[in-house]
Amino acid sequence: MGNIKDTKIKTYAREIIKKFPEEVSLDFDENKKLLNENCEIHGKLLRNRIAGCIVSELKTKNNNYENIKRELYENKNKRKKRKVKEEGY
Repeated sequence: MGNIKDTKIKTYAREIIKKFPEEVSLDFDENKKLLNENCEIHGKLLRNRIAGCIVSELKTKNNNYENIKRELYENKNKRKKRKVKEEGY
């Protein structure tokens, strides 16, 4: 059995996944660096738990991390194309 995560940690992890979809990864250490650079988190334990929760969220989300990244990238490109069409460039 695994440990049960606090709901605050889960919500912080999900917010970070939404804010930085292209920077988060399945690597725990890269997520720790991302949190250090972009978020004000007081305490090493809290930072590590959030970074670990990000990894577990990405692993369990459809069990296919690459598809999630590809969908986010495609959506971003669609928005750019729409913006270019609207502006007439």
